[in-house]
Amino acid sequence: MTKQLGGFIARNGAVIILAIATVSLATCYAVFSPPAESGPPIVPASKFAAPRLAPVDPATQARDLQRGAAAVSVKRLRDAMHDPESFVLEDAIFTAEGAGCFDYRAKNGFGALRKGHALMTPARQIHNSDQGDAFVALWNKHCAGRTGEPMTAFVKRFVL
Repeated sequence: MTKQLGGFIARNGAVIILAIATVSLATCYAVFSPPAESGPPIVPASKFAAPRLAPVDPATQARDLQRGAAAVSVKRLRDAMHDPESFVLEDAIFTAEGAGCFDYRAKNGFGALRKGHALMTPARQIHNSDQGDAFVALWNKHCAGRTGEPMTAFVKRFVL
């Protein structure tokens, strides 16, 4: 009987190995595959259309950039104060030329509450009233007597 079994294996060895491999793979798949979900069929991502974005209006984009610059400028100004927690923004406008003009109150090194002015030039440089005559010249050039878009509420809401 052993000779007959040996002869059978010799003749059909490849088939037996293939059968064992198939059973092993089927067992692994059954054990390690995730459970089947009974939800809707999976739709390939290629079937979805990309969302169409509305074109950006250049005026709106410029206004958004000004608002962002105002917020960053006020934050940098507040952080530079002797006592940043005492900083109170009273007024902020952006002129049509792109300058930011700010009026604020903050405590100085002696603890006294003082009023101050600051501006951000169209080149995004920040100057404040502690800089003396150089600041006065810049304030007169960019802010004095000018009107612009009020930014106080926006800056207070998002920065302070």
